Amino acid sequence: MTPQRLDIFADYSQFYLCDPEHVEDWSALWNDQSMADQLIAMTTTVVFGTNRNFTVPVDLYRHDTRTDVDDLAAAADHAVLASIVCRSGKLKLAGCTDYLPDAHGFDAVPGAYGVFYAGHKLATVNGLDGEDRYDVHLWPVSDMIPMRVLRRHPPR
Repeated sequence: MTPQRLDIFADYSQFYLCDPEHVEDWSALWNDQSMADQLIAMTTTVVFGTNRNFTVPVDLYRHDTRTDVDDLAAAADHAVLASIVCRSGKLKLAGCTDYLPDAHGFDAVPGAYGVFYAGHKLATVNGLDGEDRYDVHLWPVSDMIPMRVLRRHPPR
């Protein structure tokens, strides 16, 4: 499957995926654990941590069925599994300070989706510079997937 490459401004070292009609507030949820996990998973919003506070490349993959997350995790420096609910029929991927109506959006059948998040080349980050890149995989699921770290990169 060919990904959709996006360049997202990861201000505050984060970006997010959400149902734009049901965005949840995650501001109080960043703590030492969520920073180490590089992910906050709520019902209709998933927030991804990055190793840079700058524009980062994000490859978005949309699958019709579950993808092999074990193989994907083995190829990543950091990998997390979670889920999201789409109620409105749309999802948006945005930097946390982006104007949401202008952010990258796409149609999605209402329901639950598995979310696999991976960071690659994280050790190359030096301040605002680096060759790091991030992948987000989505696929429909019948039940919500509890958030869990599959592979952990050393904390920043």
